[in-house]
Amino acid sequence: MTPSAAYRQLKAILTENDLPDLRFHDLRHTFATYALANGVDAKTLSGILGHTKASFTVDTYTHTTTDMYRKATKSSAAA
Repeated sequence: MTPSAAYRQLKAILTENDLPDLRFHDLRHTFATYALANGVDAKTLSGILGHTKASFTVDTYTHTTTDMYRKATKSSAAA
């Protein structure tokens, strides 16, 4: 499949399912954020995404979620 065909297929799936307009790169950001939020460590995630440094992965491809803040608050309160 060519990149343009994959792009058109993604757009068709989004439209058919009344989903927001996304790019493949948006899915990468979402995956990285949810992977970290669900316990995948940064080093493993950086390997999955093909990065050499976990810090680059965390700084570039993730967004802090409300759940991550809650978990951090609970962890520090329990200590």
